[in-house]
Amino acid sequence: LPNDAPVELFFHIKENQKVQIGVYDKWGKAVGRFPDKVYPHGPNRLVWDRVPRDLPAGVYYANFKCAEFSVSVPVVFVRGR
Repeated sequence: LPNDAPVELFFHIKENQKVQIGVYDKWGKAVGRFPDKVYPHGPNRLVWDRVPRDLPAGVYYANFKCAEFSVSVPVVFVRGR
């Protein structure tokens, strides 16, 4: 994610359902959360525009958990100069 831009997360689900979404560091500490809510079926896009100013550059993990799956995907965060 270049130059302190908001983080965009995309996911696709087969049916309307509640999804829990969080962003974690490599030690499993939560550094960001989205409200647990029911998302519509199909493609979804979230914008994390509240990235903590003191969050260092590095690899983080976006975790998506719902009734049909749970998955973590790496997110590379790059700070501007």
